[in-house]
Amino acid sequence: DGVSLVPLMQGATLRARHFLVSGIRGDPQFPDDVCVRSRRYKLRRTAQGEEFYDLCLDPEEQVNRIEDPLLAPKIATHRAWLDGHLP
Repeated sequence: DGVSLVPLMQGATLRARHFLVSGIRGDPQFPDDVCVRSRRYKLRRTAQGEEFYDLCLDPEEQVNRIEDPLLAPKIATHRAWLDGHLP
């Protein structure tokens, strides 16, 4: 769902998000594949599980860091963002 830009054009300020949610859900022809991305990290969720990437160190998403205990707080934040914006 989009957000109207009319208030912004009329001088109002909008709260900026620090993340982007995208993907596909609920289509019987395609399995769910959703992600949330911040400037540095990306959490992807599919029927096979979750993947987490450090896009600064791994821009081609070759090393799944979902089990990295040092990134657990970042993973939790990204999960909350994703869960909070999916129907």
